[in-house]
Amino acid sequence: MCDLSDLTRVRRAAAEIVALRLPIAGLLNNPGIFQMRATRNAQGWDLTFATNHLGPFVLTDALVPHLPDGANVVFVTSGVEDPERKPGGSTLPGGDAYATSKQCALATAVEFARENPRLHIDSVEPGFTPNTGLGRDANAFLRFLTKYIIPLFAPFVKYWSTPKRAARVITKVLVNKTGQTGVYCDDSGHPMVGSRLVRDPKFTSRVVAETRAFLSTTQSKSSEAQLGLRPTSDEQAQLNRSKKMTTKIAIVTGGSRGIGRNTVESLARRGVHSIFTYHSHSADAEAVVAEVENAGAKAVALKLDTGDIASFDAFVDSVKDALGKLEATHFDFLVNNAGNNDRNMPFAEATEEELDSAYNVHFKGVFFLTQKLLPLINDGGRIINISTGRARISTPGGSVYASMKGAVEVLSRHMALELGPRRIAVNIVAPGAVATDFSGGVVRDNPAVNKRIADNTALGRVGLPDDLGPVIADLLSADFRFVNGQRIEVSGGVIL
Repeated sequence: MCDLSDLTRVRRAAAEIVALRLPIAGLLNNPGIFQMRATRNAQGWDLTFATNHLGPFVLTDALVPHLPDGANVVFVTSGVEDPERKPGGSTLPGGDAYATSKQCALATAVEFARENPRLHIDSVEPGFTPNTGLGRDANAFLRFLTKYIIPLFAPFVKYWSTPKRAARVITKVLVNKTGQTGVYCDDSGHPMVGSRLVRDPKFTSRVVAETRAFLSTTQSKSSEAQLGLRPTSDEQAQLNRSKKMTTKIAIVTGGSRGIGRNTVESLARRGVHSIFTYHSHSADAEAVVAEVENAGAKAVALKLDTGDIASFDAFVDSVKDALGKLEATHFDFLVNNAGNNDRNMPFAEATEEELDSAYNVHFKGVFFLTQKLLPLINDGGRIINISTGRARISTPGGSVYASMKGAVEVLSRHMALELGPRRIAVNIVAPGAVATDFSGGVVRDNPAVNKRIADNTALGRVGLPDDLGPVIADLLSADFRFVNGQRIEVSGGVIL
């Protein structure tokens, strides 16, 4: 049971649905009220608008990441959203609120279809259907007119329908298997055209963006404590289970040592589970798993050579098994961190074998591993590709390694653009020189190299894994949800 006008209860309901761990074949958004008198919901907003638009928006946005590929989502809207349609919007009190709420619902369906191409998101106009309780607060005369007089003229009224007929049409759209998406269906289930506004992508994008912005600024104000809606003990137990089920999951390549390990451990301290890869150091990987568990999170270590493209299909199968252990089917974050040792080879001495090795791990592997994992990453997820400060500055011996990382930076911007419709943000973190095992530990173990870099760094020292892991973990958080296609250098200000 859920009052769709009360967004606190809607969010709670979404969490409880997810916690059930049942496969969701589809989602039907069919709330509808037409208030004759201005009425407020629990948060103090217009009841009609909250019920018809905000509630379904919040519920759908929360459940979309948990819907399987190909699932159908249907919004029940209304032709009164189009002021040019005859008959069009009502002039009765409350008509504007109803028409606006349904126009926003239709715009949401259209825009969500663009954002989530793996789903089939459509909308339907069920026709003019009296005797449904839509205007239940109307005066006695209007209720009498609607129930007994207007039906006499049904054969002559355009778009007239009945609850039974409307239900058949809605069901037809909900179980449609043609793969259609972004379609607005009429009261017969056939494609129809909405108002000029909802046909404008700029308008639909604006409706969704402004709704999200409004909800994000008001969510804290509508907390359960402030509204006096504290859950019962049973509800709290269910919420605790749902929180566990909705914990974010990251995949981090090269997560057994150095920057990758610190990233996994930093994510664990933020409650994020990880699936991380290692190449050959299984003991180090086991130590990371133990450290993550000590932090209260979970981790699964998988062996992978990120330069062996042919092994990626088998790796994806292993990821699916690992997700099962974490009680999930999809993950949220991908950090492409793995790298092979850079010999700091001069351009004149670089060999084809060395160039191919760097290419396979640092570029080709990143490209195709991300591509293979795309079906498993949730919409609204985040990807971070690790680059290097050497892609910005030129230093002797960096031609091979820096060129590969420069290519990754260009790739990342293209990924950010092409994955935008799924709301997947892609960013680049470029470390400076860091004291790790990389390149044989030269920055960490060679005092002369360490001093030379420190002398050319504004903050006067080389980097540490602790300088990178928390930055990467934070960049994956919702606090940075609008950062996309950006290069963030974490180098202490080297060679400014």
